[in-house]
Formats: sequence, C-alpha cells, structure tokens
Amino acid sequence: LVPNDHQGACAEMQRAVVLEVHEVANMQLWKHYTFRRQQITEALRTRRDCPWASQLLRGITEIQEELQHVVLDHRANEVLLLHGTTAEKAQQIVKQGFDERLTQRQLYGRGVYFTTDSCKAAQYVGTGSAGCIIVARVLLGHPFIAQGPMPTHDRPPIAPGYDVPHDSIVAQPGIPNRKGTGKGQDRQLHTEVVVPRAESQIYPE
Repeated sequence: LVPNDHQGACAEMQRAVVLEVHEVANMQLWKHYTFRRQQITEALRTRRDCPWASQLLRGITEIQEELQHVVLDHRANEVLLLHGTTAEKAQQIVKQGFDERLTQRQLYGRGVYFTTDSCKAAQYVGTGSAGCIIVARVLLGHPFIAQGPMPTHDRPPIAPGYDVPHDSIVAQPGIPNRKGTGKGQDRQLHTEVVVPRAESQIYPE
C-alpha cells in the first residue's frame, strides 16, 4: 500500500511489520453508519455527474483486494481507507467513533483525514517503533475534487445543481498544496480524503 514512485520515509513502510490486528464491533456506530449509507445511496441514484471512487483514488483497488471479506456498497461510493493514529486515540475511536471536532488538520477543510497510502497514514501514529493504522469504511458520497488548499472551509462546497454540500473532499496527488519551498515540493504527494460528518460517514473496521 505504498506507491511505487515514493522514496525515503515512504519506502521504509515496505518493511513495516504488522504486530496485531483487531476487529471493531460497535453496534451503535454501525446503526448510524448504515442509516447514512442508505441516505447517500438514495441521493446518488439520480446524480449522473458524481465522481466515483474507482476513478479518483489511486490505490483503492489494492486495499479492497487485501480485505475481500469486507462487502462494500459502491452505490454509496463506499470505500476502505487508512487513518493513522496513536494506540490511545484508537481505543477512543473504537468506543466513540471518529470526531471531526478533534482534528488538527485543515489543509483541505475541516474533517477527519484518510488516505490510500500506508506511508501517509504512518505519519500520524505517534513516536516510537509501534503505531496504529485504522482501516475504516468511508462513505465518499458525492465528493468535491480539491484543486488546492481549502483551510477556511468548515464544510465541503455546495454541489452545483443540488443545493446541498458535497459529502467529502478528495485531494489527489499533483495538485498545489503550498507546503514546500523547493522545486516540486509544493505539490500534493499523497491521496487524501476529508470526511466532515465523521460519526455517520465512517465506521472503523
């Protein structure tokens, strides 16, 4: 789950060792999630201009192939994505779910950040030799495609013609992110997905 063209710290993730795997079973979170999934499925039924995950997210197929037992509803643009965090915060997420109010990042708007790249998720696992990467179901719904930083957005922009906000934001590799100073360093390297309604659009697997 590391892109072939990534070097340095990203390449080191090729040697990462999985020490433990835990499955999450939280019925309350699951009920919230499945209700929202049905709502999004109905909303997307007539949206011919909705970008689909398979066309947007580099690496999404590889994650799904590794976890074929997880059945996804592609009508809701449901995908499996990665979220890096500390072991302590992972325990809170398992019990309470994700909470966008606690996020520290806002480069592409307010929300919980996910990626298809394990090397990107690993940047947020804390210090030390061990960390935690959560594999989560995520409802992309009708995503907004970012063209650059959106730090002032508290929610995704309105979807043209539908008078409601997009359900998520996708930042693809190559777009300007204004973070670097050298040549080629001001471009987005990893795929990132921002989900604004964490409690109902994300379920930790």
